[in-house]
Amino acid sequence: MLIWIIATPLLLSLLFASVSYGFFLVSLRGSSWKPGMDRLSGNRTLHWIRRSFAGSVVSQLLVIVTYPFGRLRPTSGRIQTGTTPRIVLVHGLFHNSSAWMFWKRELRRRGYSDISCFSYGSFNTSKAKLDENFQKFMNAVYQESPEQDLVLIGHSLGGLLAAHWATGTPDARIRALITLGTPFQGSTLARIGLGTLARELRHRKNCLLPGGPDAPQAAPPRLALVSPTDNMVLPPDNLLPPPGWEVQLTAPQGHVTMLYSGHTREMALAFLEHNAPATVP
Repeated sequence: MLIWIIATPLLLSLLFASVSYGFFLVSLRGSSWKPGMDRLSGNRTLHWIRRSFAGSVVSQLLVIVTYPFGRLRPTSGRIQTGTTPRIVLVHGLFHNSSAWMFWKRELRRRGYSDISCFSYGSFNTSKAKLDENFQKFMNAVYQESPEQDLVLIGHSLGGLLAAHWATGTPDARIRALITLGTPFQGSTLARIGLGTLARELRHRKNCLLPGGPDAPQAAPPRLALVSPTDNMVLPPDNLLPPPGWEVQLTAPQGHVTMLYSGHTREMALAFLEHNAPATVP
């Protein structure tokens, strides 16, 4: 019994990585934009895909192991208060607030003492309903801290929720918006997703930001972090945000691995500290 308890998460992680990277390799053939892959060739491409595959397996295991910790805080809420810019973290599909375990610790270490997480269930809901719930959550944030600067950081679908809200809410208090592996144009892999919400993400129209690019004077600094070997947003073209965003390529890594990569986290925090420092000089 103990062997099966240990082996089952590993087998599920291997299965998920195998299926998703199989689709990834197929999607590359029809993709007009292969981020970072033009700098790789032959054995080096294979090397990075192998590394990304291995990282994906480890990351999925981390999700399984840490997921219960997110269940201990099942509702959206403020983790702690402070006078620094308020950081709002939004997790991705089928995850919970445990996605940000390493991020929260590092944010505190950098001096960001006011952190909130928006949590949601991925079943029995829709993208439109999530957008509505996130709007209510952010309205509550405004009421709690009407004069405080805001920073939004979202992974995958969480990045879409944050970007949709920020696009429709031009406000000088929004100091920065950061997304990781966000399907700005949907993902064909969502065709095999479980539940209505997952399958909705296969349609480009459900993911595009409303109203086109923001006016320059209304738009906060926006960073989209993109992995050249993202195994869940397919084809790679769908990772591209609309005009007006800064796009930075991370090291080749899996979709979920972005949450656990110290290098990727450092890229996001460098952008954050440049645009919304924890302390005013």
